[in-house]
Amino acid sequence: NTISAVEFTPHKFMASTHLAKDEEEDTVLPLLDFLRAAATRRLARAIDKSILRGTGALTGFTASPSNSIVAGTGYASVIEGLTNLASDASLSVATGSGNDKADPSDIASARTSLGKYGLQLGNDLVFITSIEGYNNLVTTSDFQTVDKFGPNATYLTGSVGAVYGIPIAISEFMDNVGATGNHLGLLCYKPGFMIAERRGIEIESEYEPRQQVTAMYMSTRFDFKALTTNSSAALDSSKYSYAVVVDAG
Repeated sequence: NTISAVEFTPHKFMASTHLAKDEEEDTVLPLLDFLRAAATRRLARAIDKSILRGTGALTGFTASPSNSIVAGTGYASVIEGLTNLASDASLSVATGSGNDKADPSDIASARTSLGKYGLQLGNDLVFITSIEGYNNLVTTSDFQTVDKFGPNATYLTGSVGAVYGIPIAISEFMDNVGATGNHLGLLCYKPGFMIAERRGIEIESEYEPRQQVTAMYMSTRFDFKALTTNSSAALDSSKYSYAVVVDAG
């Protein structure tokens, strides 16, 4: 066997916030906990968007991602996410039109495109869809035949559960219908990817007397890549079909 390596480069994700001394004095409730929670959400959302929709187009230590996701393209990030990795390898299936939502038949087509990895069930596969996609899947007959009655019925719990044995996850960062090429869903073989964490989320703070503000900084360093022997850890349709994106069109 030829020994190969996947090289991970830790990228820093950072969020900062400030609390003025006057604001802290003039409020009844302590604001620092609220600001800490808000900064945590901002950092978590940026990480989620990067892993799922990142384009890998940004470089450099001071690269600042935009806040918006471009439908059909992705999110400006130093990390190339799942949808872009799949699209670059032409691992995609299309619905009937730009306004046709993803349904169980599209999940079945994506599963076929995964090849041998599509045979894995349980926690190895996951289908990620938008809120719109979730609302569409719960109306399909394939979904209605699963756990229709009983204490764990999906109608009662409000959970999508699984389609063809594949768990469904919901993300607000996937696209809705409306244009050809929008990324409506993603079928992913999870063991094919790794998050290499160099440092977990670290919180630091300092008081700046001149400005009379408390500054808080939150940061983490990690990388995300597919476990392949291709250049730049890219996917392909023959050996490393770890993810398939469902596009509108």
